[in-house]
Amino acid sequence: MNKSQIIQAEDTEIQDQQWKDLYRIGGIFSILAVILTIVAISVFLIWPFFLPGQTSTEKIFTTLQNDLFGGLITLDLFALIGGLFYILPWLALYISLKQVNNSYALIALVLGLIGLTIIIPTKPVTEVVFLSEHYTAAKPEASRSQYLAAGEALLT
Repeated sequence: MNKSQIIQAEDTEIQDQQWKDLYRIGGIFSILAVILTIVAISVFLIWPFFLPGQTSTEKIFTTLQNDLFGGLITLDLFALIGGLFYILPWLALYISLKQVNNSYALIALVLGLIGLTIIIPTKPVTEVVFLSEHYTAAKPEASRSQYLAAGEALLT
């Protein structure tokens, strides 16, 4: 080995030490994301899910008010949280792979984050919970029907 190769190897080791915690946290979050994905699939097979169009919005609102955790599970909360857990592994992969090919690593990171930003709006969990609370609190039937219509629009 010549002197420049030794210096380059030492620089690589120093850079790896700087990102050591991110690699560890990214690994932990990737394991947690896989576990949450398995839990989401298992819950999907066991728990009765609300399929938009097959379940009335009023029934979904009632379930959310009577059993919040069960209602959140039926709205696929585990899949949403599992998707968020992939952010740190993507960052760790980008940092480790940018030394090989920076442009491909950046493209992969951006595509992964775009995928996440597409998943989040497709799971309107907080919006449906908010509408169910207002639906339950509404007294005149006209305002209740407005909340039902808004809930149907979100779930469609």
